[in-house]
Amino acid sequence: MTLDWFRKRKVLLSVLGVVALALAGVARLTRKQWVEVGQVRRGPIIEAVYGLATVVAEHRFQVKVGVTANIRRLYVREGDEVRAGVPLLELDSGSVFRAPFPGTVTFLPFKEGESIFAQLPILTLVDLRNLYLLVSLEQQGALRVKPGLPAVFTFESMRDQRFQGIVRAIYSNEGQFLVDIRSQTLPPQVLPGMTADVAIQIGRREEALVVPVTAVSQDRITVRRGGKVL
Repeated sequence: MTLDWFRKRKVLLSVLGVVALALAGVARLTRKQWVEVGQVRRGPIIEAVYGLATVVAEHRFQVKVGVTANIRRLYVREGDEVRAGVPLLELDSGSVFRAPFPGTVTFLPFKEGESIFAQLPILTLVDLRNLYLLVSLEQQGALRVKPGLPAVFTFESMRDQRFQGIVRAIYSNEGQFLVDIRSQTLPPQVLPGMTADVAIQIGRREEALVVPVTAVSQDRITVRRGGKVL
């Protein structure tokens, strides 16, 4: 390749660079950073803290033993709904475990005659009728949340439905800042372990100036009326 070829290539790249800069400048000039006067209005705005919530059961019971034992008899299977007081299982020692509350058997991987080691979960019973939402927040958001605040949440598969709740408590656990949200509108198909997007309302202004967010540039708003910038 000759020196003349390099010179021509350098000139071509320079021209392309100028064209690119010119196009970028046009884009900046034509970007809509103004709002028509008719779009400016006053109305309520809500300030919220957002988080991802997990559905948790209020009551959960596990059967464990202190020493190795054998299962003599099983009275239930996984998925069974039981009433309070009914027998769940019996060990070879004669011990019978009963349901402390109405619920659903969600874990029972063993069969009659099998040996169970100490402290190993044998059976889990969960009350699926009494559920709540637990949200983990960053410290900055947690500082602004308090009991009694309203919350709105949605589930991924039910985006067209919005549910209401109330903050019952906020507390810390092993470095996490947790918010307990209770709701009377949870649909029956919701189960423990499901997740929901939550917005906790921490503030509201009734007569705020409302404009489209696209009209805000560097904390300033440009207003037009009849094609003229005010």
